[in-house]
Amino acid sequence: MNDENFRLEVFLASYKVAKKVWSRKQKQLMKNPHSTSTDKKVLLEHQAKELESMLNYFNIKDETSYLIPYEWDNAETHPRLEKLTNIIVNQISKNGNIRPFMKGSNIEFGLWKDDIMKFIKKLTVDEEDYQIDNQLCMSLASKLILQSSEVKSYFDIAMKRRMNEEGRLKQGLLVSNLFNEMWHDMRKSNVNRNSQMLAQQPKWLHGKDTLKTFNKKYNKYLCQRLGVQVVSAFLDGNQVLRREYYMNYQFCIPSSICKEVKFDIYKDVAWDAFLKLFIDAEDFMKTWDRLHHITNKKNHNRTNHGNKNYYHKNNFYSKTTPYQSNKNYYNQKTNDKYNDKFLQNTSWKQKKGNNNSNNTRITKLNRNNKRFILNNGKQNNKNQNNLVNTVDIEELSRSICRQVQNMLLTAKMSALIILSIIMLMVPSVNGQLTGYNWEDCNNPRLPYFYRLPSKHLETIVGTAVSLTLIGDDCAPLTDMITLIGIEYNNIFITWSMTVPLTPTEYFYKDILQNYCELPEVVKLENGDHYARFSIQQEINDNEIADYTQITKEIREEFWKRCTQCDHYPNAQIKSKVSETNLPLNKESHFKVETTQKNTVTVSTP
Repeated sequence: MNDENFRLEVFLASYKVAKKVWSRKQKQLMKNPHSTSTDKKVLLEHQAKELESMLNYFNIKDETSYLIPYEWDNAETHPRLEKLTNIIVNQISKNGNIRPFMKGSNIEFGLWKDDIMKFIKKLTVDEEDYQIDNQLCMSLASKLILQSSEVKSYFDIAMKRRMNEEGRLKQGLLVSNLFNEMWHDMRKSNVNRNSQMLAQQPKWLHGKDTLKTFNKKYNKYLCQRLGVQVVSAFLDGNQVLRREYYMNYQFCIPSSICKEVKFDIYKDVAWDAFLKLFIDAEDFMKTWDRLHHITNKKNHNRTNHGNKNYYHKNNFYSKTTPYQSNKNYYNQKTNDKYNDKFLQNTSWKQKKGNNNSNNTRITKLNRNNKRFILNNGKQNNKNQNNLVNTVDIEELSRSICRQVQNMLLTAKMSALIILSIIMLMVPSVNGQLTGYNWEDCNNPRLPYFYRLPSKHLETIVGTAVSLTLIGDDCAPLTDMITLIGIEYNNIFITWSMTVPLTPTEYFYKDILQNYCELPEVVKLENGDHYARFSIQQEINDNEIADYTQITKEIREEFWKRCTQCDHYPNAQIKSKVSETNLPLNKESHFKVETTQKNTVTVSTP
């Protein structure tokens, strides 16, 4: 009997706590503006099952009735819910101001969603109404993204994430979060990346563009290239990228405006303020230099001597436009006096011209419809002072920089080619190691390789690998040099890029698997960890064989030079390397051509 009382007391305590939880869930459901009677029914059934499971667990068999709290009758709906619902439905209808999104990239979709949310906020009075409208629009999201819309696939993916196990929308969802998630998915998609890569840099149209019109085209280019809506805010948050577009913008506009500003790209200036500097400079140039529009297509800093305004305006042939709109066009009546004086000083004979419409008293000059140009259009410089050819300093500096860059690039390529030739020639000269700097016998350069058995060296095969140093945070240290060499089991040998070749040996203390989520990581004797990558495809097998042969020759010559070296001073090396089967009489096993103090020539088999 005591056990039944105890179970009943525990059940009543649990039932009291469960009632509070059930009541709170019902109130939360009531606050949801788009909850239906079906949702309420599902919640009550779920709570009834929970109560039944509690009764069975505690084995309660008394006749007392245990009820589930029912909050629906006592609750009142939001007083403005019906009015707000009617407003949203009317705005989404055909005659409303909220239009569905049909097509466009992530930039257009981002602008569309911002306009929609701003418009919804204008329809509300306070933040509470805005949250209600935000939830109401979630149930009407299918009216905003139609089946024929280009972003329907992103909409379906985002909606699936908001469905419960029963295929119904979860409670308390906001349409603003839905649109933001769709926008981020569009930005990360390959379609957006292709759109960014296809962005074309605008070109300055001489005689048509001004900085104000060009800035609009450049801003549109940056929006597509960077995949953002507000360029200034994005670039101001990334100073390194902004500095790059400082230079890119100045490259696109005329250099005469850039000379006027003389902007330092290392200054911390906002993007909008940067553009305003060049607009002010252009306005200043328009005020004091009316002739800056007369530009050359190739160099907009120099006067275009090929245009029709080049000749002196005193000559009647200075214009080539039709005579109806040309005040200076040649006219017979107005130029008879000039022609009479001109003919008196010439010995030409009058002949009938071949074009009656252009015939004048100077008939010979009208032959083949060619206009008469005094001195063949050449200026007379006899009575003029000496002319100085002005040079644009900035253009000259740019040209010099380009030439220097080309020279440096040529020098780098030449040095690389020479180095490659040296590397190819050194192993192929019959194994000769002329000028090799031999180490001390007590401090060998390749201690582990020297101790390898001779029989093992006959079948040894090297593998080309690269080692990249890894920090404690599992990040590769890019500022350190990557080691590239040949691996023989736990021995790794690199070669210097000098003549003669000099090897350096590293010993793998341990080989780790899945260290820092990398497939292969080796630990050297000094405790450093290196990521191991195979580069067998980048280095030819013949080249590996040549370096292996050179290493063997160095080993043979070392034991010939250091005949008295029976042990190593370092006890750790001796313990790690197995005993070798070096022959007792080393001189009888090696054929030596010449031996010098610092120079050796070894013949290959």
